[in-house]
Amino acid sequence: MIFASGIGALYGVISIFKSGFPLLSLIINIAVAMLMCYIIFGFSSIISHIRNTIVYYSVSFLLGGSMTALYTLINNGIAGRSVMINGSTHTMYNDIPLWCFILLALLSVIISYICGFIIKRKAASKKAVLKVTYKGQSIELDGLCDSGNLLCEPAGGLRVAVCSYEKLEGILPLGVRPLFRDNKVGLLEFCDVEFSKRVRIIPVSHIGGRSVLIGLIPDKAEVNGERKELCIACTTDTKSFGEAECIIPAEIL
Repeated sequence: MIFASGIGALYGVISIFKSGFPLLSLIINIAVAMLMCYIIFGFSSIISHIRNTIVYYSVSFLLGGSMTALYTLINNGIAGRSVMINGSTHTMYNDIPLWCFILLALLSVIISYICGFIIKRKAASKKAVLKVTYKGQSIELDGLCDSGNLLCEPAGGLRVAVCSYEKLEGILPLGVRPLFRDNKVGLLEFCDVEFSKRVRIIPVSHIGGRSVLIGLIPDKAEVNGERKELCIACTTDTKSFGEAECIIPAEIL
């Protein structure tokens, strides 16, 4: 995030001194914004990337408008200095005082953390139905959307939904079930080559240490009827599932 912000700040400074054709400037502006979103969020699909960029612009416009409003309100309470321009008297205002800017920055941080906490708590309580299809076989799982599920499969960066082996077993070919049931990576070499391309070894860090999960890239995954790019992993530790049958990363919603 810091690196992407640095790129945006550098572009902002350069754009003040290097003004060109309006259309070219607009194209470069959009390209920089998309680059920043790619650095922060990665790339899962073109629709997701465009959505992230639109949200970025929306927040930027909101922030810009808020700062303009604050500048105007603060200066209304500050006596300006009168200057003569072309025979007319105009009032010149100073920048926002440093103490006021620091106070606003701290307030913004506090509000951001509070809003982030509320959103995470709200997302964590959401329920959703996950439908997974592989080779014509489908299963439906009642899922819990968990903001704490940050797992990604390392090959393509897809988010990972986690369920029990018993739930995933129904769509797995017979010959590969021991691989997922026993979580033994060594059995992968005995699997069919085409199937092996769908298997992902996912490193996991947790309170008890580190381990791996074995995941499958299905033909199709749908959350509440909406198609999503997901990897489906299974585990024997389902204590955190509560009454749900799987844990879905809240971010994909």
